[in-house]
Amino acid sequence: MIPVQFDYAAPASLEEAVKLLKNDERAQILAGSHSLIASLKQGRACPPLLIDLLKIPRLSGIRSEAKGLLQIGAMTTLDQVAASR
Repeated sequence: MIPVQFDYAAPASLEEAVKLLKNDERAQILAGSHSLIASLKQGRACPPLLIDLLKIPRLSGIRSEAKGLLQIGAMTTLDQVAASR
């Protein structure tokens, strides 16, 4: 159980997430965030808003870039990386 109250947003775009952050500088990003969940459960973190980045497609995936570089999105899971060629 989480003893603190907060609003929750799951924006569908990076632009929407940035707008939410600009509107409330105390908002916290939820991106895996096992340590944040633990802090919420212990009452050590009390953000007014949690912004979940999971539904932003631009932040997930593995893409080949120019010059042989590989781009791994911030929301890409370890399972996705392990299964990737």
